Amino acid sequence: MPSALFSGSLDPLANPTDVAWLSEAIADYVVFEKQYELNHMSFAIAKDMSFWTVDAVNLILQYNPLE
Repeated sequence: MPSALFSGSLDPLANPTDVAWLSEAIADYVVFEKQYELNHMSFAIAKDMSFWTVDAVNLILQYNPLE
């Protein structure tokens, strides 16, 4: 199953070392990987969510087009 990894460089729960390990472990399935300067909760309550509208929505449309 295609998987996307969105991670935060300031995340103490899913730190960059752990995300790198996960990325290697599922490398055959990773279709998108990007690290943002965010912490764990920023993905839910950040003031600037432009990363979501640009990266995630485009990725969703690529794999599940509206047509």
